Amino acid sequence: ALNGNYVKAGLFADPSYGDSIPTGYDGYASDPTRMPSIAAYDSAVRIVDMLLADYYDEHGKWPELTSLIMWGTEVSRTEGIGIAEFLYLLGCKPVWADNGKVVGVEMIPIDDLNVTLNDGSVVKRPRVDVFVSMVINNKDWITWMLTALDFAANATGEDESNNYVIKHYKENPTLDRLFGLPGNVLEGTGMSNLIPNTADWNIDTVNEYATDIYLSRVSYSWTLDDKGNVVVKNQKDAYEYLLKKVDVISQNFDSTWRLFDSDDYYDWFGGLYNAATVLKQKEGLEKPDTAFFDIRNKNKYVSRTYNEEIEFEVRSMLLNPQYYNALVKTPAGMNSYASKFEHFYASTIMGGEKLNKQLGDQLAKTIRDINAGVNIS
Repeated sequence: ALNGNYVKAGLFADPSYGDSIPTGYDGYASDPTRMPSIAAYDSAVRIVDMLLADYYDEHGKWPELTSLIMWGTEVSRTEGIGIAEFLYLLGCKPVWADNGKVVGVEMIPIDDLNVTLNDGSVVKRPRVDVFVSMVINNKDWITWMLTALDFAANATGEDESNNYVIKHYKENPTLDRLFGLPGNVLEGTGMSNLIPNTADWNIDTVNEYATDIYLSRVSYSWTLDDKGNVVVKNQKDAYEYLLKKVDVISQNFDSTWRLFDSDDYYDWFGGLYNAATVLKQKEGLEKPDTAFFDIRNKNKYVSRTYNEEIEFEVRSMLLNPQYYNALVKTPAGMNSYASKFEHFYASTIMGGEKLNKQLGDQLAKTIRDINAGVNIS
């Protein structure tokens, strides 16, 4: 390179997730044609197995319908872990060429779908139906997910007892499972506009109003026509069916950002969780389960529910003097700390929960102490 000669290009992905070339190359950040990578697929299998094992441990049965929050930036950072999760829930996997490029999807035989439960026992599991709330427009990724859905829906020798795509297709004959905004627009679901500005402090009415806004924004099905062009169409009835049926909602934390660091989390995850809860409770059904997977340490993935993640971040950030002391000394830092309170409040509202009294008292005392300059070092 110093001599002005040609330097071969190579992938500089995050080695925690991807098949990265560390040095000696002219690097590029990502290669969508290689996603999901083999390493990303292996990570996705671990995440899905944890999700299914935790749900089975809690309920004594498998989830029939899961939902994933999928963002293009997250997919790119992790070399396609979210795409691979979608495929593996359906009992499918990518097909790779020798150079690592993804060239298709193949179905895993139903007898080869196994899960190690939390008690150590290994059991067979069904093909689990899945839908996504997504902000992606890569046609290859959409193709792989739609292909896996088609394989699962048309699997021979299977029925609704071991293939929940077949079960749900009999109830509602559509394979619309990829939902998002009405085209290539960088907008949110409306939650991050509503919650900071609403004057409605009644948690029942504000959550119902939030559901109406959410459905108006995200009930757009993304499919492909015969020529491979993306087709976006409003399919509100199909999306409401899925929201009423969903058993567990999941999203990964793969970077330093967490729930309180951005309004995107309560906008997308919270918006879906709130809409599913409101629609299910109207039918007399229980709220869906939730799971955030912290995958930043490849040697130890951690799963927390929505409420567990809120409490974890309250205690580790908002109530932690080692965290907030450095922030509250400057206007910019105080604004950053205040934004986390805003996201905490919005996340609580989107979960349809009341604030834990003990945490509420501790938060109030912390704010009083900060304003009085107590214990600020």
